[in-house]
Amino acid sequence: MEFSIFLNIDSLMFMGLAVVFIFVSQRFGSRGLILLDDLVIPIGIIGTLIGFVMMLGSEENLKALPNGIFAALMPTLYALIIKSLISEREGLVELDSSLFSKLQGCVGLIILVGYMMQTSAGLFAFADVAAFLYVLSSIALIGIINLLKEQPIWHGLQKRLSGIGLLGFLIGNMFMLPGLNDPKSLGPAVAFSYLSLMYALLILVMLRILIPDESWRDAEVSPIDWLTLGLPFLIGLTVSIALLLFSWLVV
Repeated sequence: MEFSIFLNIDSLMFMGLAVVFIFVSQRFGSRGLILLDDLVIPIGIIGTLIGFVMMLGSEENLKALPNGIFAALMPTLYALIIKSLISEREGLVELDSSLFSKLQGCVGLIILVGYMMQTSAGLFAFADVAAFLYVLSSIALIGIINLLKEQPIWHGLQKRLSGIGLLGFLIGNMFMLPGLNDPKSLGPAVAFSYLSLMYALLILVMLRILIPDESWRDAEVSPIDWLTLGLPFLIGLTVSIALLLFSWLVV
C-alpha cells in the first residue's frame, strides 16, 4: 500500500494552521497541548464536513465519489493521529492566557474555516436557517434548564455542544429516509444534518478557547475524544453516505 495516498495538502494545511492558532491562543505555552487535546477532533470533523459539502455540491460522477469521500475524511484522520500523539494531560485544565491572545487564536481559526468554506463551495453553501435555529434553541434550552436548577446559566454547555451537534446529525439522517426515491429532495435534510453539527462544533471551539467554564477543570482526560465524538460521527457519516448512494442508485 502506498502511504502517499494519505497525503492531502489542503487537509494538512488546514489542520496544521488550526494547531498553530490553538497555540497562539495560549501564547505557545504548554497549556496549548491541553486545548489541542480538547479541540483537535472537533476541528478535524469541521474540516471533513466542509469537504463533504464541497463534494456533494459538485460531484456528479458516482465513480469519482470514493476519491472524494477519502479526501474529505483526511482532516478527521489527521485529527485522530494528532490526538493519539498528545501526551497525558496536566491535573488542571483551566487555560492561562490573556484575552488578546485568545482572540488572536479565535480570529485566526474563524478566518481559516471561512477561507476553506469560500474556496470549497462558497460561504452561502454553509448557510442553513433550520440548522442554525436548532442549535440556537438547544443552547437556549440548556440555559433555561440550568436556571431551573439554580446553576450558572451556561454551566456545562460546552461539553454538551458536541451532543447537540450529533443529535442534529442523527435527525438530519432520519429526515433523509422519506425522500430516498428523489435525490433532489434530500438537500435540506443533508444540509441540516451536516451543518447543525458544524455550527455546534464551531461554537464549541470558540467558547472553549475564550471562556472555558468550570466543568472543564480538574479533568484527567478530555471529555471530547474518539468514543464520545469521533466514532459516533463516523458511524453517522457512513449511514448518510449509504443513504445518498442508495438514493442515487435507485433512480
